[in-house]
Amino acid sequence: MTRLELFRIKSMWGNYAFDYACSMSRGRSGGLISVWDPNYFVKDQIWCDDCYIIVQGKWANSDDVFFMINIYGPHEMPAKSSLWSRMLDFIATHEGDSNQCLTFHEKLKYIKQKIKAWIHNAKQGDVSRYQEVKLRLIEIEEKIDERVASDEERQERMNLLKECDDLNKLEQMDTFQKARVKWDVEGDENSKIFHRMLKQKRHQQTVKGIMINGEWVTNPQHVKMAFMNFYKEKFDDHASTVNFSPVTPQSRLNEVECSALECRLYCMWCLELLLDSLLLDLVKFL
Repeated sequence: MTRLELFRIKSMWGNYAFDYACSMSRGRSGGLISVWDPNYFVKDQIWCDDCYIIVQGKWANSDDVFFMINIYGPHEMPAKSSLWSRMLDFIATHEGDSNQCLTFHEKLKYIKQKIKAWIHNAKQGDVSRYQEVKLRLIEIEEKIDERVASDEERQERMNLLKECDDLNKLEQMDTFQKARVKWDVEGDENSKIFHRMLKQKRHQQTVKGIMINGEWVTNPQHVKMAFMNFYKEKFDDHASTVNFSPVTPQSRLNEVECSALECRLYCMWCLELLLDSLLLDLVKFL
């Protein structure tokens, strides 16, 4: 966007309780916007660039100064290097020492360790809860087998089964994610040899050239056209040269035989009507 309307930000944010900083687009690309709730974060100063927006301010529950940075990095290496050089200069200017970059690295490392510890504790909690659920299910199922379980315990069993299924799904998702990460990082040790075999087979099966009217042709376009014309001629419609013998008609009844058959069928029909009438009179008499 080359201009910004508050109504459009409101449609994304949900209400008018927001503050924002923006860097308008130049041409068909670029453009950044940062939006926040002023009840939680109060801005002091803003720096805008084509590739970033930096907002200095304070959180409502803290007296420390924070920098909220919104970055959309370019893809070209020179522009990317220039962007991060400007960011390093900004950090050095506003924190007093370029050695603060190492401190920032240590902060990220510390956060990573905390995240790992949190994940480990969360998994341990899930494992403990899964074991508790399984033990409780065994107790309830024993009562059900003995026909002494209450309706509340039966409902509790249904809830525990659902919780056990949810925990199993979380474990499967975690295993699947680990497998994907391992594949992305390490790859498949057999991938290279399989790709090599496929390339070799493709190279062996490639048609280098063919004979056309006694001439060896290697031009790919001419080779493709020759193959197309060959199969087109094979599958085109042609006049059939197969002679089929005339079909011999089956034997038919003559007029005398047809009259005799019809007369016999008529007699059987009349006899059937007579028997039905006699049977009906007999039923009425009884």
